Amino acid sequence: MAELYPAPLGLQGVSLSGLANEYGFELMGPDGPVKFFGRIKMGREGIEHVLSYVTAPEYLDGFAQSPHEYALIERRFVTESLPSNKSWLICDEMADEWLFKMHIDAVAQGRFHRVSPFVDPSAIVHPSAVVMDNVHLGANTRIDANVVLYPNTFVGEGSHIMANSTLGGEGFETKYVFGERKLIPHTGGVIVESGVTIGSSTCIDCGLFGTFTRVRAGAHIDNLCHIAHNADIGDDAAIVACALVAGSVTVGKGAWWGPGAVSNHEVVVGDYAYIGTGAVLTRDIPAHALAFGAPAKVRGWACRCRNKLNVIDGRATCSKCGAQLISNDQEQLVLVDE
Repeated sequence: MAELYPAPLGLQGVSLSGLANEYGFELMGPDGPVKFFGRIKMGREGIEHVLSYVTAPEYLDGFAQSPHEYALIERRFVTESLPSNKSWLICDEMADEWLFKMHIDAVAQGRFHRVSPFVDPSAIVHPSAVVMDNVHLGANTRIDANVVLYPNTFVGEGSHIMANSTLGGEGFETKYVFGERKLIPHTGGVIVESGVTIGSSTCIDCGLFGTFTRVRAGAHIDNLCHIAHNADIGDDAAIVACALVAGSVTVGKGAWWGPGAVSNHEVVVGDYAYIGTGAVLTRDIPAHALAFGAPAKVRGWACRCRNKLNVIDGRATCSKCGAQLISNDQEQLVLVDE
């Protein structure tokens, strides 16, 4: 039976009308429950009833096209052309700072859901490990010496967390909130799916707005790596020693992220891509690409077995494993058998 992973950790007992009354906003449109605060780009699975914010015309256009229902908007942007299928909280100015203040207040008031605590009897936990409240340890998990598991960490069946690693610690997000630089509290968690190994002295930060940083089934993360908030590491991917995977980065299935490679936030690395040692990723890398350098550029193509491919007329056959690949409509290589 497949494991059931926790849903994003939303707010409890918060509504648009309640926020309007508490903070002196004007509500325009239907009332509704608020489950998450967040940015317009926030859109992972299970995310709904998000209150975002609008501080510029381009954000208004982005919000209108997003699936989100609610936005905190500055009065200067209120016009008759606002989408009628959305609800709005209207403030005089600094909508972004108001949203972060509401988030900080909700944390202080304990309004966020948490992961249900559970430790399977077969889990092996070293006596020096620190397992805090609201942590889930699945069957046959192994937690080594001096590991720290913060609240809202979920470790799936058969996964191994090696010595001195920290999972679920606060990510790094700072914001000016009414004249004071604040370190924004994180309300999400970390999901380590089944069959994962996390090397020694690696840090995996928890998600920011109730979402999860995720390491998917069969992935392997080496020693001394940093996985920042809201990153998503794909099935069977490998993140090698001293790597930095920045916030909200997506690493595809079976990808190889070489030693010392680093990235900007929100970069997407495609399935089976091969990122060379010391690469600096500033833009998306397509599936099966071989990329290295600073900044990283596509220098060739790689098979899922990590053998270098010779692509001719949009087709390649791996000389090592025999896999066949073709170029699709987006000029990206895809495996014929997938």
